[in-house]
Amino acid sequence: MDEGGKRADGGASRAALVGFREGFYACLTGWGDALFELCDAAVCAPTPVGSVPSLSLEPVFRRGHGSLYKALARGAADAEALRDVLVAHRPADWPAVFAVDASTWPRCDAETSPERGFCYSASKHSAVQPIVAGWSYQWIAQLDWAADSWTAPLDARRIPPRADTVAATIAQVGELVGRLPDAGAVPLFVFDAGYDPIALGAGLAGARAGVLVRIRSDRVFYPDPVPTPATARWRSRPGTACTPSSTGGDAGPAPSRRLCAGRSSASRSSTFPNATAERSRPSGYGGRGQEPPSSRSAGERTCTASTSSTPSASPRGPGLDDAGPAHPRTGRPLDLARRRRLHPAPPRPRPRRRRPAALGTPL
Repeated sequence: MDEGGKRADGGASRAALVGFREGFYACLTGWGDALFELCDAAVCAPTPVGSVPSLSLEPVFRRGHGSLYKALARGAADAEALRDVLVAHRPADWPAVFAVDASTWPRCDAETSPERGFCYSASKHSAVQPIVAGWSYQWIAQLDWAADSWTAPLDARRIPPRADTVAATIAQVGELVGRLPDAGAVPLFVFDAGYDPIALGAGLAGARAGVLVRIRSDRVFYPDPVPTPATARWRSRPGTACTPSSTGGDAGPAPSRRLCAGRSSASRSSTFPNATAERSRPSGYGGRGQEPPSSRSAGERTCTASTSSTPSASPRGPGLDDAGPAHPRTGRPLDLARRRRLHPAPPRPRPRRRRPAALGTPL
């Protein structure tokens, strides 16, 4: 590329950055100048921010520390306008692939903070368990095929403990789909194994979006039952496991569609159109007289099993989401009011201890 092309690209990048900063500044409705410089201070800090007052020492923050506290207490921002700005300035050359996941902001010592909940945390533990008290935020970020860690966050919302996670996820994805342009490729939203593919597929059936959910390795799908003679006593339905077989392919029937992504085809996705998942009652569909949607009624894209493996992986797959079979007695709640409940072993009589002999007496 010649010098003229480099200058043109640099000028376009500078113009895009200036446009994004102007759009972000327009979203600040109260104490906009102080909030804008506070965001610059957080971005330009050479080290991770450990305290809010330290941001007032950054050169880009040209006000006193009193303005910093007032900006945080009295400042405000238009969240909907900010979401529009993020979507309008997302990378144009990136694919329309968006990851949806939740992260926890630990608030262990903030006992008076409203709507705290017990959330999963991979970095902090409480009582040797990856559960902390804090706030759960759900992010949607655009991804790129490049082998780096750069993402483009487009939306972030806090999920209160009493909120329905499935309904909140469907609403968040649906609003982002409404902001995306109608032309071009259909956006693909990728979820981890913690999300329910059946409920998401049913809730986003009318949206212009594809849904790809990572299926747990111990989940089983059942095809349509095979017609059997009338004299047969029972009818069996062979299940299709999501775990790859030892021959390198998927166990069960061949999928109707297969997608390989990555530099070495390490990520593989298979689609089974006529399969019904063995499922429990998902979240958000537990009301009286309300049945959960079927995986087949949600469309072919709902029955998509995504697995990730490497050439050196074992035949059972990565096993990151393996859940061992629960014991029949420990896998269900114990009814203490039941007559035939489990009783502990009766106490045994203590063995009699021989009294020690007095000093000076023969044994």
